[in-house]
Amino acid sequence: AARHALGEVGEKPDAKHPALWVAAERARNGESAGIRFHWKKTTSSAAKDSSWGTLELAFTPAPPKRLDADGYPVLLAMEGHAGNGAQFGGEEHVRAMASIYPSDRRTLLAHGVERIAGNVSWASAAWENHVFIELLLDPDVPLDDVALRLLAIALNTKEARENALATDVLIAAIADGRVVGPELGAAMATFWDPLHDEVKWSQRATSARWAKTLGAVAETSALHAEVVRRTIESLFGAPPGATSPDAHALLQVWLDLAVDAGVSVPDPTVLAPYGSGKAKKIAAQLVALEGTKKSAHADEAHALAVEGRRTRARRHTRWRAGSTRGA
Repeated sequence: AARHALGEVGEKPDAKHPALWVAAERARNGESAGIRFHWKKTTSSAAKDSSWGTLELAFTPAPPKRLDADGYPVLLAMEGHAGNGAQFGGEEHVRAMASIYPSDRRTLLAHGVERIAGNVSWASAAWENHVFIELLLDPDVPLDDVALRLLAIALNTKEARENALATDVLIAAIADGRVVGPELGAAMATFWDPLHDEVKWSQRATSARWAKTLGAVAETSALHAEVVRRTIESLFGAPPGATSPDAHALLQVWLDLAVDAGVSVPDPTVLAPYGSGKAKKIAAQLVALEGTKKSAHADEAHALAVEGRRTRARRHTRWRAGSTRGA
């Protein structure tokens, strides 16, 4: 199967291990599985008020119904598993899964989104979940739609190690140019879904936890402060499907950063939903801001952004030179 994946001609698929061969064929053709996230409401037939909301993960095309023991880990790492969800063991198992197809970990990261979103409030001790976040520390991992969702929900985790790792990932990603703001804000908005207000039980992303992590990231440098402010602007401008009950915490971070930068809110109408409770006063202050379109930190942030990209380019140059000498 490995030879077939690498392009060998004449290998005959083994019918006893379909999952392994489906994965090999995908690797051979360079095809990635289609990934879709959706929120689902589930109601128990035993109790009328027992309903909960979960983030579910779907892949296309669906893998074979028969998932043998040999091929299952490979298929899971590359395609996903349509059924009762992915089954992971401990930390060592997740790391082993990450080593199967290191050039394309989108499906593995997608499982990380599903698992962390289902345990963002730390309802169960899933100690291995931090490994998914660690994978984003690699500067060569592209922060596409799946990876951004993982980073977005990881920044909202209650568990200390996951939260700290996500903070480190964002600091590094801003420095090397993989995150510039609006794309992360849009990913964050997907976790404020109206379904949370329609069910009794739901683990939802809170404004307070994002305020804590983003606030810490913003203190790193002028560049980080600028990107965090743009991220929050994007989050509230998406607009999210449902407002967060504790939106005031994140609005306060936005206000502080905007005042420090001497800028006004690009589109005050996005603050209209926050006209009551603790958020009302902060939203009014944001609307009343008078400033310029250019941030007071723009020049410094630009210089840091250029240097970060130069540093990353030098890293790739050294890596290529070393690879050539080794060859």
